[in-house]
Amino acid sequence: MLAITLEPSLEHQMASTLQQEADGISLALPTEMAMEISRRIAQAWKTTMDRGNEGVILLCDSRLRSSLAEMLSRTVPLMPVVAYDEIVLGTEVEPIETVSIQPGESTEPNEQELAVAST
Repeated sequence: MLAITLEPSLEHQMASTLQQEADGISLALPTEMAMEISRRIAQAWKTTMDRGNEGVILLCDSRLRSSLAEMLSRTVPLMPVVAYDEIVLGTEVEPIETVSIQPGESTEPNEQELAVAST
């Protein structure tokens, strides 16, 4: 089984934003961060599919599974989101891509980058 995984610190950061609501648990990520995570997961999925890999899943913490599946349903509707504890013991899993966002990494260019780009 081929899997895209989340970098552990990103997964931990996402789990720390979980909020209980009347209809279940949801991720309370800043919009920009949610969009960047979705974009990077979609890109990782596209890259693996372009290499001819099929049946690629996103493997994640069980607390994140349903929220991530909902979030990704708009960008990567065909990609299954599976929790680690849903994998049957003895199943061989090969992580082929790891999605990460470095601390302090911005999805928007900063003023210095804009100044350089405009000169």
